[in-house]
Parts: sequence; C-alpha cells; structure tokens
Amino acid sequence: MYNFGGRITGFFDFTHGGIPTIAYDDYGHGTHIAGLIGSSGALSNNEFQGVAPEVHLVGLKVLDKTGAGRTSDVISALEFLLNFKQVRANIVNLSLGHPVFAPAAAAAIFLA
Repeated sequence: MYNFGGRITGFFDFTHGGIPTIAYDDYGHGTHIAGLIGSSGALSNNEFQGVAPEVHLVGLKVLDKTGAGRTSDVISALEFLLNFKQVRANIVNLSLGHPVFAPAAAAAIFLA
C-alpha cells in the first residue's frame, strides 16, 4: 500500500457486512485498479504513476478472495455511499464482471 501513501481514507468490507477495517486485498483486482487510478509511483521512482496520483481513495470490498461476490453486497456498498455522509465520493469505479447469460441483442433491447 506504499504507493498510496496514507491516501486510503477509509475501507469497508461488505463481504463481512460493511465493517470498517484496515485496507486489504486478498484477490488483487481492487489493488490493481486502485493503482491504475491513484498510484503515486513511489515504488518506481515516479515512473509508473496512476492517472490521478494525488487522489484520496475509499475502498468498498465486495468480492472475496476468489473474486466472487454477491449482487446484494454491491448494492449495500452503493447504498452506503449514498447514506454515509463522512464518505464524499466524487467518482465511483465498479470493476465487476460476470458470465454472459444473454446475447448482446437482448441487452440492447432492455436498455432501449
């Protein structure tokens, strides 16, 4: 977490009910995405910085150590952002995926 230099201002684990905890990433994807966004580049002598190296981050963990999660945990995390006034999020990144259950044409019809 050295590349974030104290800029992780909160971390809440929704795989365990949304409890506040010390930031951790037992799967790795969240740290990867956070690094692309906000790495200071300190560990690479500033050669590899994120696109916003001075940003403050709040982690809302919704996936377990295998990268699996429940939709209800994602919804709980988003509701938390809306209701917990101490967390002022200007941008939210949702790096989630799931298997394709329907053809793209069905999604286009749904969105229309």
